[in-house]
Amino acid sequence: HDLVKRYWDTFKLPIVITENGIADRSDTQRAKFLVDHLAALQQARDEGAEVWGYTYWSLIDNFEWAKGFAPKFGLYTVDYATQARTPTKGVEAYQAVIKAGKVTPEIQQKYGQ
Repeated sequence: HDLVKRYWDTFKLPIVITENGIADRSDTQRAKFLVDHLAALQQARDEGAEVWGYTYWSLIDNFEWAKGFAPKFGLYTVDYATQARTPTKGVEAYQAVIKAGKVTPEIQQKYGQ
């Protein structure tokens, strides 16, 4: 929120968040991270910042140059042996926000804070 507001207040140019995510191998923090960050963007928008878009990093687990396949950033976890993709808790949280069109108090209570 604070960073988005600072950039908006300084430059008055539309903002698109193109990479925002968390490496969460145990899948215990991703949903909270996602909902809390979307709530912060929503607050910045409510305060006048033009936020045109948001993209979570990344749809599926991927290769990170410095750490290989170890970090688990994806909304979908990848089993590299079988190539199977399994949704994380972040998928459920993101779907709830998309369906509601915003972070509602119920979504914030269930996944965030």
